[in-house]
Amino acid sequence: AMGIEIAAPEKLAAFRQEMLQRGLVLLPPDVNRSDVSFTVEPHGEGRAVRFALAAIKGVGAQAMRALVAERRRAGPFADLFDLALRMGPKALNRRLLEALVQAGALDSLDPCRKRLFEAVEPALRWAQAAAEARESGQASLFGGPAALPDRPPLPPTGDWPALERLQRELAALGFYLSAHPLDAFAPALARLGVVPAARLVEQVEATGQSRVLLAGVPLGRQERAGERGRWAFVQFSDPSGQFEARFFAEVLGRSRELLDAHTPLLLEADVQVE
Repeated sequence: AMGIEIAAPEKLAAFRQEMLQRGLVLLPPDVNRSDVSFTVEPHGEGRAVRFALAAIKGVGAQAMRALVAERRRAGPFADLFDLALRMGPKALNRRLLEALVQAGALDSLDPCRKRLFEAVEPALRWAQAAAEARESGQASLFGGPAALPDRPPLPPTGDWPALERLQRELAALGFYLSAHPLDAFAPALARLGVVPAARLVEQVEATGQSRVLLAGVPLGRQERAGERGRWAFVQFSDPSGQFEARFFAEVLGRSRELLDAHTPLLLEADVQVE
């Protein structure tokens, strides 16, 4: 079903949540392992679903088909420069490569996403120069192998801060996959009695109490106009999945800055089980 909804990030997020609840593993995208669509592969003692390259926002199925075909033809990509050279400027561009990096699809080539991101432009320029050198060598009188230009060094930088790395991943995939911004707060949230979104109904039915503590990162919201001012449905993500909360006018008015910051929030909410 995930393959059918490959161009619908909101539906993929729902499938991801269902997989979490069932204990199924969703592996991250990888230019050396993923296919154009979702696939199943061995994982540990069982099997897992590998994220589809074409489901990454901004890359396109046609370019990913060309990438997978090249990998099958000549083997795994060694690094960012090898990927840029073998695919060529017609198949890859800056926007596409940046999307692959932010989604984590190049982590197997270099786990430092910021370094790869900053190397995208130099790698594309080098690949263009290398392609021109090859063409020049083939057109020469003797037709000998062309000397490729030296590769530029990778930028000497550390990775993005954890939250920025995850926010960029969210933008590329539609949900958090490699980790979650709330993971670091897990012990504190447990002490506070915060309820995971996936256990909301179970918690209310077990305790009979409808008021609960939740924690989540705001993903977006839809605002509406009402008699008492604007109110909103706000979408949140926690490590167990996603949930939606209704913010009435007074609370929305004093919470806009927090919601717009897309940082982890603690919420006290009333749950209605319908």
